[in-house]
Amino acid sequence: MNNLENLSALEMLKPDYFGFICYPKSPRNFARFALPHFEYSKKVGVFVNEDIYQILKLQNQFQLDAIQLHGDEQDDYVFQLKSQLPQGVEIFKAISISTKEDFKKVLPYESSVNLIILDTKTELRGGSGQKFNWNLLDHYDSSLPFLLSGGIRDVDAENIVDLFKSHDKMHGVDINSKFEIEPGLKDKTKVERFINSIEKYADRY
Repeated sequence: MNNLENLSALEMLKPDYFGFICYPKSPRNFARFALPHFEYSKKVGVFVNEDIYQILKLQNQFQLDAIQLHGDEQDDYVFQLKSQLPQGVEIFKAISISTKEDFKKVLPYESSVNLIILDTKTELRGGSGQKFNWNLLDHYDSSLPFLLSGGIRDVDAENIVDLFKSHDKMHGVDINSKFEIEPGLKDKTKVERFINSIEKYADRY
């Protein structure tokens, strides 16, 4: 998210989290405008191999509720960050997936993070618009809850509800590029249609 008016419009849809990319190489890099308190949504700062001091600085400045690590951060780095964050601030770790063997990369973080982001393995640091093979989720055996990410579109709603029913560690989905008008600016109509479709298919169960 990189537009205050867009944020205000989307908050009415009550998403659980808003993500703010704090990575200068990303076309979605957060413009660092003042963030309000959101009644329904938590604020997530997304970082890639960032200095811990800088993460702590931005967490305090923007009162981020969660930190998402989307680089090559190792478990010792995560423990160090966790020890310095205010109590209650969550840590998410993105793991790139292309084969079932990639789920092994989750194991070192089981005692240091709150949530795993399962994203598609590409040369990009997220935002590729590509899916990995969701059938691979049958091999996910970590105790950590996860968000499904990577190339999710509004037409995927029914399939996603089916995945919720069959994977008890699935906590939600991380939507991004397929819901954008331009990098950092979401299409409210698409997001709303997606949420409504999720609710419609979920009502079947």
